[in-house]
Amino acid sequence: MDGAEIETIEGLGTQDDLHPIQAAFVDNAALQCGFCIPGMIMQSRSLLQDNPDPTEAEIRKGLSDNLCRCTGYEKIIDAVQDAAERMNSDQTVATDGGDSTHETMPCSSQKCRGESDE
Repeated sequence: MDGAEIETIEGLGTQDDLHPIQAAFVDNAALQCGFCIPGMIMQSRSLLQDNPDPTEAEIRKGLSDNLCRCTGYEKIIDAVQDAAERMNSDQTVATDGGDSTHETMPCSSQKCRGESDE
């Protein structure tokens, strides 16, 4: 593939400046062991470049070649839908990688474990 360009997860964003897809995966807690995540994120990027507003069925089909044994895919689907919204609205991303206006709580928070704020 002479002249082909190859983009990897390492070239997509940095720790201080995550790509909107990476930030959406973080904010939606769509990460567990990390084995499938680079492929999921890069395939999501390709999907969203071709289809900036995919349906859930289109996301599932677009990611169907990537296997995840940890998450059950729901949070991954949510993250891709969130990333599509961010990319379509030019929503800003905080320097820590999280969207400063996004309401999703990471699963390490007390609310995800069913604990109260008190």
